[in-house]
Amino acid sequence: MADRLQAWRQTKAGHLVWYAAEVGVVTGLYYGTARAGLHLAYLHGSVTALWPPVGVGIAALVIGGPSLWPGIVAGDLLVADFSTPCSLRPLGGRDHGRDRVDADGVEHRERLRTIRAPVDHAQPACQSDVRRGSAR
Repeated sequence: MADRLQAWRQTKAGHLVWYAAEVGVVTGLYYGTARAGLHLAYLHGSVTALWPPVGVGIAALVIGGPSLWPGIVAGDLLVADFSTPCSLRPLGGRDHGRDRVDADGVEHRERLRTIRAPVDHAQPACQSDVRRGSAR
């Protein structure tokens, strides 16, 4: 069964359906955590000190790659309140800013992964002083 699924995923249609399913899962997780995050709101039902979907967005981008960004945007648009005409005005900037935070988190992790300091061979500065007997 697993071989058949893998072979199906190699086809163009299978790849497209699999990608749509991945984006759908990210959208659902983002939307669900956003709705839960709105329960933490303390001002007008939309201002929260903590926004859990950022973690979902970063995890999706780290695990699945940057190609899953449509799921983050779709989830964010689903949870957005478009009940007034004024709420449509800042749409582009608000979503771009939140997705930029998710992407920055991934870029930061990648930078940390590439920086390989020789920590294993480094000695604390005081360790060599202790050996010489001049520790403070």
